[in-house]
Amino acid sequence: MYKREFTKFKWTQVLASLVVMVTMMLGMQVMASAEGWVQKADMPTARYGLEAEEVGGKIYAIGGIDTGEKSTVEEYVPATDTWNSKADMPTARWYLATAESNGKIYAMGGRVQGTSALSVVEEYNPTTNAWTTKTNMPTGREHLMAIGVNGKIYAMGGHGTSTLYNKVEEYDPITNTWNTNKAVMMKAVYGAGIVKYNDKIYVIGGSEQWENPTGMVQEYDPMTDTWISKTPMPTARYMLKTKVIGNKIYAIGGYNGSNVRTKIVERYNLDTNNWETLSTSDLPIGLVYFAAAECNNKIYAFAGNDAGGKATYEYTTPETIPSAPINLSATLNASSKADLSWTASEGATSYNVKRATTSGGTYTTIATEVEATTYTDTTVIAGNTYYYVVTAVNIAGESTNSNEASITIPVPQPQDEFTGDHAIITITMTSGLEKEYDLAIADIRDFMDWYNDRASGTGKAYYMVSKNFNVGPFKNRLDYIVFDKIQNFEICDYDR
Repeated sequence: MYKREFTKFKWTQVLASLVVMVTMMLGMQVMASAEGWVQKADMPTARYGLEAEEVGGKIYAIGGIDTGEKSTVEEYVPATDTWNSKADMPTARWYLATAESNGKIYAMGGRVQGTSALSVVEEYNPTTNAWTTKTNMPTGREHLMAIGVNGKIYAMGGHGTSTLYNKVEEYDPITNTWNTNKAVMMKAVYGAGIVKYNDKIYVIGGSEQWENPTGMVQEYDPMTDTWISKTPMPTARYMLKTKVIGNKIYAIGGYNGSNVRTKIVERYNLDTNNWETLSTSDLPIGLVYFAAAECNNKIYAFAGNDAGGKATYEYTTPETIPSAPINLSATLNASSKADLSWTASEGATSYNVKRATTSGGTYTTIATEVEATTYTDTTVIAGNTYYYVVTAVNIAGESTNSNEASITIPVPQPQDEFTGDHAIITITMTSGLEKEYDLAIADIRDFMDWYNDRASGTGKAYYMVSKNFNVGPFKNRLDYIVFDKIQNFEICDYDR
């Protein structure tokens, strides 16, 4: 009896403890999902030195090494927190670079134990789950950075057996060709972060010598083939990862100057060129040699460090809703349309434009995802008054309304086709005969009204012109112009 009661009591305690633990864990996860890192389903294959790319809401973890080089490709589905095996990459390798372009993933460079850095380029099509070998990179390298912009892929930096590279090589997936005639980087680095924003490329950090990290931020404009330096990252590091959400770059993990694996997350504002350290966003553990991808405004980090790494971490960023736009104005342009302009909101990634026909609304959204701070409403109707507001948007949500701006679209006034007070009208008859009259503009308008009425099937069959010259003994002289006999006419107005 005592034993049963003790056992019952013991299991009751255990169950109660489990409930408390589960509740705490769930609570922690809910808190973490609001901002910070949450551990998700492990990768099936342990590895580090891998890369990852997002295509169509799924993330593909590619290559790497554990006990040997990996050709493994595994697909992670964030929506269901599940993994699927995919077709192996033809060339097993680690310390490679990947880039996405037009829905396909390109794996380039990397390393195989016992060989020099690779120049191999292979294309993966997620739709067909198939790999295709492409033209090799001109320069074989590992720990390079690669990214796709406007249909081209840019391979940058990295190193060979004993050489650090500042080279930039541009790959065209359509022609399967490389262009090496590109401006070199400001500083040769390897193991840097790389992102794109507004068609520009940002190379962040990296090692400028062997295991010598930098915080330098290098901005490259592919359109002008030029580089400029931006505000340095506060913590110099390499083997980090960087991802963009909204107008901000998140720099995650990596080795610091003491070759310590860091947990740090620092955020760069692309609009203000400023950095901040996110003290509440540290990684669960220090990470290097890991992969990262962005999907649906969340960042995912995969494995890394050394043998046995399988972990998957999901990061929710601490974004805040932007402030409402200010200084909204509405002006009439030359085409009688409404031109709107406003002052940008800090943290906004786009704007919504709303319109009403009464002051104060109700407003109807007429444009979304407007990236500029101007908009032209081409759907206005003459004679109406319109009231506009604009809201700012980012991943955290939508701001309150801006100030209201209104505009009345004028009704166009009919323009007089004649500017003189008299005109010479020359009427060519179907017989070839020309009749010419010098008339006041009022009489010309009367003739035009008659002609238009008759052309529409109403009015008299003829028009009567009074000739007030050479009247002689007659009281008046009248010329009758028969509509059906008119071939064409010309009017030349003038001032008498």
